Amino acid sequence: MRRDVIYVIAGSAIPAIGNFLAVVIALKNLNVEWAGKCYALMAMFFVAIDVFNFGAARIYSVSKIRESFPSLLFLDFFSALGSSVIFLGGVYLLHSVEVVAMPQIWLILVLAPMAYAMSHFALGYLRLNGGNGLICLVAAFAASLRVAAVWKISLEQQWEPYFPDLLLAVEAIYGLLLLGAYRIVVAKRLGNTATSQSLRLANYSQIVKFAWRELLSSWYSNALFSGAKHVDVMIVAAAAGPAAAGLYRGVKSIQNLAFNFGQSLAYIVQKRFDYSSILRNKERKSVVLFVFAAMSILGCGLMAYLSCVVNLFPLGEVGPFRQQFYFMFLVFGGALLIFSCRLISLYVFVNNSRRFVFISTFEVIGVIVALLVFTKWLGVFGAVVSMAVVYAVLVPLSILCLPKLAET
Repeated sequence: MRRDVIYVIAGSAIPAIGNFLAVVIALKNLNVEWAGKCYALMAMFFVAIDVFNFGAARIYSVSKIRESFPSLLFLDFFSALGSSVIFLGGVYLLHSVEVVAMPQIWLILVLAPMAYAMSHFALGYLRLNGGNGLICLVAAFAASLRVAAVWKISLEQQWEPYFPDLLLAVEAIYGLLLLGAYRIVVAKRLGNTATSQSLRLANYSQIVKFAWRELLSSWYSNALFSGAKHVDVMIVAAAAGPAAAGLYRGVKSIQNLAFNFGQSLAYIVQKRFDYSSILRNKERKSVVLFVFAAMSILGCGLMAYLSCVVNLFPLGEVGPFRQQFYFMFLVFGGALLIFSCRLISLYVFVNNSRRFVFISTFEVIGVIVALLVFTKWLGVFGAVVSMAVVYAVLVPLSILCLPKLAET
């Protein structure tokens, strides 16, 4: 059990760290506007994936579905077709208005979403059947490939036009490796018959009749909540330009680290730490909140200053050093708020799923609306302001749920 926890945390942390390194290298060595268009393309890729992701891994965790369907690969096949069509159409539309980059090899626009989407169920199956080590290995390999691809382009500038091709190719390889790992595990446990029968056309009508509620709710969760995590880069690209999107994608990698680490840590902390014991004691609660706030301000200020001094990101368009410091302070402050929100949200989910859905919906809608307003008004500075503002409201809103949960 402890080994699985380590694998799950590592499987979330390693890709986030790899993405952070890759983005930093790209923004330091490539044209920022071109990098912004490439990362806007990747945002479109993941939006297309999530819009047609029926959550085969989540549905498979329901015992009645698992007993009736040995494999849900047929759902992934439908997801792959739908995601490919949406991605292909979206890329051509957004490229016509110069928001996203266009790969040199157009076939990758079909192969990447097909390969990635075919791994949804494989990921869930491996998690449920002791394959977290394999998942961690695949995630680490893909993260290494991502960094290596950016590093090669930074050393050999003639490869720069192929940057979007390489980014999409890494996601395709990740999906194929997960699918391959699933096939190996299933072949050892059940033989090849389970996989060959999983793509029958009759399965589609059967699962719609048998579990349409689970199917609909799982799709809604992916399309709304997961898709919203990537649409922000596209909003910034459309509202403030590709260069602003490139910088925003860079600083967002810091907040992604906070998101992944907070979500992974929450699963461990939630079982070993009682939030309500602090919230019942008003004096203790005040001391804890004061110390946390003071340390947070000092920590964010120090990290912001150091990131400006070492020129972690190309902050020239933000303005002079003082404005750069404020910009990075908001980035690290937003990351800390996101980290805190992830820790609290799991406790809310475990005790009251209805409040969790409300808070999650507020998070998605709030981020999108704030980005549209602040980015149009303040450019890339407004993008980081919007994240800080939304999560500054979201954290106390989540905390307000905790005393009521403690009383029930």
